[in-house]
Amino acid sequence: MKYIDLSLTINKNLPTWPGEEFTLTPLTKYGFIKDESLHAPSLHIGTHIDAPIHMIEGGKKLSEFEPDKFIGDGVLIDVRSHATVDIDLLYNKNLTQNSIVLLYSGCDKKIGTPEFLQQFPIVTEAFAHELVKHNVKMIGIDWPTPDIPPFPVHKILLGHEILIIELMTNLDQLLNIQNFTVIALPPKLETAGGPIRAIAQYK
Repeated sequence: MKYIDLSLTINKNLPTWPGEEFTLTPLTKYGFIKDESLHAPSLHIGTHIDAPIHMIEGGKKLSEFEPDKFIGDGVLIDVRSHATVDIDLLYNKNLTQNSIVLLYSGCDKKIGTPEFLQQFPIVTEAFAHELVKHNVKMIGIDWPTPDIPPFPVHKILLGHEILIIELMTNLDQLLNIQNFTVIALPPKLETAGGPIRAIAQYK
């Protein structure tokens, strides 16, 4: 088996929304660094996953999902030339209840620039409803958010327990791979989301 890392490294260069900045503080003992402490106002940092309770009152927390929810058949869609991600991009895609749909925009290459948090594709409600129709497991994107306030796409997907992975990277390395498995396990947190180490596995 071969593997591709689909997660950003959590360090001081990681992009965050205003007000969600975090720090990594060295903890020293006996004159050397023993560990580092992460201080963050939100667990939605780096490559992370949104659970239903993030947007849906009474929705599930991350810890309430079985591990197999976070593992599935990858379906890559190239959206680099699209300002909106609409239902037509799903034509001829074989979606199943085991699918994890990944949207490749290339926006992760803009990390560190003002454009990264300002210019990215918007997923349409029609696209989200089509994912609901096929009851896919998750959707993953390589930009900060699939939609903007009042977050209709978040609410459609999370309302049907389709989890959302944001800020993925290296999706370009999947362009020529026909069959791959996505593994995106988070810690077992009783929270509305959290960081993950996402990988693609293929032969």
